[in-house]
Amino acid sequence: DARGLDLLAAIKAVAYNFQDQQYLPHSIPEAKRRIYGLIQGKHVSTQAYYESFQNNLDVIERCGGSLGIDPGISKTVFEEKGLTLATATTTQKDEVKKETKERCLAVAFILGADRGRYGKLIEVLENNFTQQGQTRYPKT
Repeated sequence: DARGLDLLAAIKAVAYNFQDQQYLPHSIPEAKRRIYGLIQGKHVSTQAYYESFQNNLDVIERCGGSLGIDPGISKTVFEEKGLTLATATTTQKDEVKKETKERCLAVAFILGADRGRYGKLIEVLENNFTQQGQTRYPKT
């Protein structure tokens, strides 16, 4: 529906401009709080939830913030690839940064998913890791 797309575009434009209305060190954590607090309602389609998640991520990046670039997770990815920060090439560092971000965002998305539909999946992912040492979390 064209009206729905127009409404989404208008909402996104307002969201993108909110950093002009707030102190930047305030607006970036506020945008991160919104994405980490985003929960898929039981009547919200997975596609609609994904679009909302992506829109919130776009706001963070538009404000100059980033999400999912955590040094501890990067260290794990470096180790999995048999690399170290000191010896990795620029290309390898960029690949690790991208993979770290994708992993964090994938898990953040799953954790906000409707527990009625996806709660068992989340439980299986957690149990596979904690009880069997198997990492079956999505990487993207």
